Amino acid sequence: MKKLAALILVASAIFSVILACGQPAPTEPSKVTIKRASPPIPPPAPTVAPDDTNGGGEVLVGTPFTVRMIDNGGAGPFAYDPVDLTFSVGEVVNFTFIGEAAFHTFTVPDLEIDEEIEAGETTGLDFVFDVAGTYELTCIPHEALGMIGTITVQ
Repeated sequence: MKKLAALILVASAIFSVILACGQPAPTEPSKVTIKRASPPIPPPAPTVAPDDTNGGGEVLVGTPFTVRMIDNGGAGPFAYDPVDLTFSVGEVVNFTFIGEAAFHTFTVPDLEIDEEIEAGETTGLDFVFDVAGTYELTCIPHEALGMIGTITVQ
């Protein structure tokens, strides 16, 4: 009886090997790129910034400018959109910052800008660019992950 059981076991193993050899080799799963479905960005309405030189009497209309905080649902990669910004000396810019799924900052130490953008929120900043130069822009929590940019003032 033991010999019969051993013979059945060996025959079963050989049969399994024969069946496996006739099957196509397994393939790697296909890679699927999922595009992020971000909501469309509404055009920002122009805002005004008071001119502090005359007690707030004169009003300057600024250039609307939107910066998106890209984070792919919090999984990365992390980036500003656009990453490089260019403005003119004396230009008033009405920034609109749109956050995705993570907390971000729009930080330019040399211009004393440090705006916080909460996940999923939109915030604004009116800023006058007074001095020409190239300034480093960073997202403090994501700087090590490459979320940096530049602001050039001409």
